[in-house]
Amino acid sequence: MNDYRFRIGFKLGGAAGIGEKAHLREIALVSGVHYLLQGEPDKGIDSGGWLVLKGEAFADEEAARRAGMVAADALRWCCARHRMGIDVGQNKPRGGFTEYGEPGMRQLHGVPQEVPIMNAVHGLCVYQHPDTLFHAVSADGIAVTLIQHFSATFAEAVERGMDLPAGLRRAFDIYGASHFARVSASQHSAAVGAARFILLWTALETLANLSDEIGTRPDEEIQALIGLEHHLAKLDLSEDGRKSLQHSLRGMRVSTRALCGKLVSTFVAGKQYADMDACKFVLRCYDLRSQFVHGRSEDDLTAELASVVNGLDDLVADLLTEVALRTPQV
Repeated sequence: MNDYRFRIGFKLGGAAGIGEKAHLREIALVSGVHYLLQGEPDKGIDSGGWLVLKGEAFADEEAARRAGMVAADALRWCCARHRMGIDVGQNKPRGGFTEYGEPGMRQLHGVPQEVPIMNAVHGLCVYQHPDTLFHAVSADGIAVTLIQHFSATFAEAVERGMDLPAGLRRAFDIYGASHFARVSASQHSAAVGAARFILLWTALETLANLSDEIGTRPDEEIQALIGLEHHLAKLDLSEDGRKSLQHSLRGMRVSTRALCGKLVSTFVAGKQYADMDACKFVLRCYDLRSQFVHGRSEDDLTAELASVVNGLDDLVADLLTEVALRTPQV
């Protein structure tokens, strides 16, 4: 009997939304599989706040969970394609509903005893009864991507069997998190702009570090680092301290600057970001990141970060979606 279903509760970043006034929207794949996208109770999908994606029924719990994981990765990829931040959570309840509140909840919503009531989950959950009531409290704000474009992109990702490796999924989630640092012009602050820049750069660096075979330092620098490792072995240090320093030195054998440059030249060569060639742009961002992290605090640095952050957003989104397309599915 097909009675297991999945449900994904997620939020879009503060400056993102989907342009659909209806509360429910079906997304149909060419294969005949259907998904249901819905907004909060009595609200359109374009009202923002929490959104939910539901799948069809499956024969067993594991099949439903597996399909839900593919759908969650498809949402990540789809939102990056449309420059939207998404937070699909850690698959944990976001409500405070307990068994003690169940009688009142059933009376308030007229829910029969045979219908389960569950806390809404931020992320993926699997359930059985099709009429299960999910309880949560929330409110929020928004902006817009056409539902037709969102549906088509999501369908493309699912049909590709989007199933991301853990490291790549982490990079997508950091990119999504950067959109929750976005504010309106009237609320702009240098700290928020810098935080968004650093989150975007962290997503890019996470992506670059997935390919440790590229971007190695010149031979003479590698030999110098190996010499430092040999010297380290002779010093009177605690075992934990020695291992920590050895790990740092080995990590230095790979140049982050070169890794990021190679990543860009491999996947988006020839494209322009903030009116600059992609390869030049990523090196400019690397230099700004180094200046910011290592203490430069002048006002002109804040202005420079603001001038490149939207271009960096576009670059990271393009890299994520391209790398995902060329990564063997796990």
